[in-house]
Order: sequence, then structure tokens, then C-alpha cells
Amino acid sequence: MKSLISKALIPTVLFIQSCSHSKNAQSDYSRVPLENLLDSIGSYQNKKVEIRGYYVCGAEHTSVQPEIQPVSDYKSYDWTARIWVEAKHSKSMNGCDTMSNRTVLIRGTIDSSRHGYEGGYPATIRHAVIEVQ
Repeated sequence: MKSLISKALIPTVLFIQSCSHSKNAQSDYSRVPLENLLDSIGSYQNKKVEIRGYYVCGAEHTSVQPEIQPVSDYKSYDWTARIWVEAKHSKSMNGCDTMSNRTVLIRGTIDSSRHGYEGGYPATIRHAVIEVQ
């Protein structure tokens, strides 16, 4: 009987603990509307944030922005209304193919000292984890 209880109880306790750890890891991130982040980027330096926005992915413009704004003319493109996204993708997955031009949820750390491709962005979100919404 004791063996049966430990066989059932231990996996249950481990499962509950892993769920709790997952929630705690997500709660480390402050939910911030992207527009608010862009308005006061300096106050979020080195802070873990969770933002929702429109993901644009390409060789020279991997970023998140508040709304759909296609890149049709690079001269009039407003780079300051976007955050550069620094994410790690596995070699077997091309994130641009699966996530670009879609609404995403991003968790990462804000670094206002890094300004993305050619220095045109107000900040970078480092170590980004991206989920398609």
C-alpha cells in the first residue's frame, strides 16, 4: 500500500511543482502595453517585460511594433516606433517564416543601450521568447 501511494503521490507532487514553477517564471515579467514601453523606454532598462505587438521579421528589420505598418518605403519608415527583437531560434526553425507579419506575445529583457540594426531603434528586447497569438 505504501508503495502504491508513493507511486501516485510523487508524480502528482512533481507535476504540481512544475506547473507552479512555470507560472512563477512567467510572473517575473511585467505586462506592459507596447505604446507605454515606447513612450518611457528608459524606465524599463534591464527590466523583464511581456509585450504584445505585430512582429516584422527580415534580415534588416526584426522588430515588434504596435500595429501593422508594412515596410514599403525605407526612407519614410518610422524606426523609433518599434523595438528590435533579439531572439534565438533553433536552426531547424525559421522564425521569420512562421511568425512574421503576425500578432505575437514577447517576453524578454529591455536594453535601451542597444539600438538594433543600424542603430535606428529606441531599444532591444533581449533573450526574447516569442509566441504567436
